[in-house]
Amino acid sequence: MRNPSTLDVHLFTLINRRYTNGVLDWFFARFTHFGLGGVQLPLVALVWWFHRHEAAGATMPSAVIGSFLVATGFVHLIKRRVKRLRPVAHTEVRFLVPETRHGSMPSGHTATTFALATVLAWHFPLWTLPLLIVSALIGYSRVYVGVHFLSDVLVAAVIGVVSALLCIPWPLTLT
Repeated sequence: MRNPSTLDVHLFTLINRRYTNGVLDWFFARFTHFGLGGVQLPLVALVWWFHRHEAAGATMPSAVIGSFLVATGFVHLIKRRVKRLRPVAHTEVRFLVPETRHGSMPSGHTATTFALATVLAWHFPLWTLPLLIVSALIGYSRVYVGVHFLSDVLVAAVIGVVSALLCIPWPLTLT
């Protein structure tokens, strides 16, 4: 996993350099920032505020904070272990965000997005599909803007979901 596969580089090239247009450039260069904790956590806090007097209000804060921290911890542990270089070290890149060169595998933006989306979907099941779509688009945006390979994003999505499943309040039903 340290070095990207030929398929990874090929898919990156298709997403980042071949299948692009001005509208998508504008959109993804901005949308990718919704993967930042400084954007995500206030949005989730706003959701909690509107539902604080419901059942979700009691369990959501600890699940959100826990899953965010667990996902972030896993991401940093794996980045330090794998030490995969960003796409710019392996191929030509069309950057739509500031260039970064530190660890590529896995995507922190994607991991925390999937972690928080999983927690929200657990508390609000009707939101599951829109949350999944938004999370997938944030992951895709990380490849589109030139900072991650597709495998970085896929591994991060799994990390995010697993992190959330470790932190959500599982109901204990004993029969």
